[in-house]
Amino acid sequence: MEDIASLPNSSRSLFGDAIAPEDVMPMVGRGAASRMFANGKLPEHDLTAVSQFFQPGATLSNCTAFARSSMAKSKTRARSPGTPPRTAAEEAGAEDEAPVNEMQFFNIGGARVYFYYGLDTIRDAKTIQAAGPHVRDTAIGVLMLDQYKIQERPGDPSNPFSFWPYQAIYAVPQGIPFAACKAVGSSGAQAGEKYPLLVASICQALIGLCEVAARVGYRRLFICADCGYFALAAAAYSRQLTCWGKQSWAPHPEGPFAAFRCPRFVCAALDLEIVMCLGTTQLIADPSSERNLAGGLHGGASVVYVTADTCGWYAGDAAIPPHIAPTHPDVAAAFSPYIQRPWLKDGWHISFEEEISMLDVVVRVNDSLLEGVALRDDAMHDKVLDNVTERMLEFSSGSTAYLVGLWLGDAAAALSGKPVWDGAVAAVWTGAATSALPLALRVARAADGATPTAKDAIVDACAPFFEYIAPLLREIVRAKTRRAEQPPLSETQEWRAFAALLGDPSGCDPSQEMKKLPPPTSYAEMKLCIALRVQDTLLSLLAIGEVARGAAYSAISHATLPLGASYVEVITDFHVHLNADVIDKIECGSAINGRNFLLLDVRHTPGFGIHVGFGLTIWTAAKNYL
Repeated sequence: MEDIASLPNSSRSLFGDAIAPEDVMPMVGRGAASRMFANGKLPEHDLTAVSQFFQPGATLSNCTAFARSSMAKSKTRARSPGTPPRTAAEEAGAEDEAPVNEMQFFNIGGARVYFYYGLDTIRDAKTIQAAGPHVRDTAIGVLMLDQYKIQERPGDPSNPFSFWPYQAIYAVPQGIPFAACKAVGSSGAQAGEKYPLLVASICQALIGLCEVAARVGYRRLFICADCGYFALAAAAYSRQLTCWGKQSWAPHPEGPFAAFRCPRFVCAALDLEIVMCLGTTQLIADPSSERNLAGGLHGGASVVYVTADTCGWYAGDAAIPPHIAPTHPDVAAAFSPYIQRPWLKDGWHISFEEEISMLDVVVRVNDSLLEGVALRDDAMHDKVLDNVTERMLEFSSGSTAYLVGLWLGDAAAALSGKPVWDGAVAAVWTGAATSALPLALRVARAADGATPTAKDAIVDACAPFFEYIAPLLREIVRAKTRRAEQPPLSETQEWRAFAALLGDPSGCDPSQEMKKLPPPTSYAEMKLCIALRVQDTLLSLLAIGEVARGAAYSAISHATLPLGASYVEVITDFHVHLNADVIDKIECGSAINGRNFLLLDVRHTPGFGIHVGFGLTIWTAAKNYL
């Protein structure tokens, strides 16, 4: 393969002809980096210093990065108070012909602290006035999970404009990915004794946030986090940070902040006031009603607490089948029919269960159901397709299910016979559950309606899916390679396009103790892998529809697929059952009781889903299901 960095952007794209399909697959599912790869905008040498900065054991104490995506800054523009002047090299970068966005990085005791420089220079007087008197002396600190540094859209903690017009400063504790954060959080106030090194790493990141905030000139710092499990151990951090030498924190003389008792401190060495508002879990972390939000409910009021990991509250993880990762047996029993694939019990030839559960597959289909309708509108087609492509590039898990959602949405819209914005959207929302059922049965199951379609017949059975996707692939390749016209794709080009959207679609071999199968090495192998995933998606839809129809707590009484409005019924009935019949009977070390303090797992809300762990939030993407 040619040196990618030497190629023009259009050829360097994941969809361009210069990269072999086998080399494309590993470059997909890497968050925002994959979006940049797809557009040919990420020559590796540009971000080498920053990449090294985030590696464990990195010795680089600070650096500046210029990402070519924003307005260039002149050397005369004022910097934030206390910030050292730019070096000559930095000035040259800031005046490069290509627009830049400047980021400052600091390594403080192993914690990686960074912020986007210059956002304060574009706040106009009206914005500052509306924000209140403290906008100039107050910053927002964000504690970030390691291996989770995606900037999605305003609303996500990692996007600096989520806190606009306040300056956001980010800290990544070394060695604290989601699993470690969960272990710390679940230990609560005792986390320091159970996980001393992990808690020390988090405390060092908190110290780093304060040091950078003070260095830049701020007098007050509100610290939040991108994971609720950070907040559950706030008491453990508070205990350690009051004994941190010269930079120790002391309780604020005026006590906790606001009505929700957020811990408040002062750091005399930095002349800084600190408010610890890590997350809403602080409001429910203590089971004592005198110390949690539930104790303040009066007059029959209830709270619905949103989580993305219901099983995690009960010592498990819904991403892993309950028979592999034990959770509370009652919670496991409730989830099991929605997670475990029943057809795997019969010696099935491929499994995707280790990667994604049935319910997560169904969520991904619903993610794109109405996008499939919108793609039929000529005026919106290009914009919708670009949005679909960008979202798919970030994540590979469940991507085939996302394409199936487009296909079923389009098929149901066609069956409705109505214009997109004059009936088709409503018809698909309310009717796809039944109108798409015959199509799902025809592709996924044999003529008897019960036996799954055999492996040697599945590619032919999936012909309607491939016929729908082919022209979309051609349009995506044309757009991403910036060609005026794109001839019909060759098999290699189609293979590459599928690889760019789906990554490696191979699954695991149930006969070899779920050993990972090798990635496809030809177009025919790629197409078979995709067809098997399409079948798995349709079988998941059929199975969960049948579970809902047979459940005593469900209002579903007819054959249906969990799509659109029908999915809302299915998942709502399940969560009512989960709270009333399961959680209500479990002793939990928090305010959640299943009665007036309910748990809603929005991981199963389309637009949010399994990818909460990779940077999506319900506020930016769950547009159809709230």
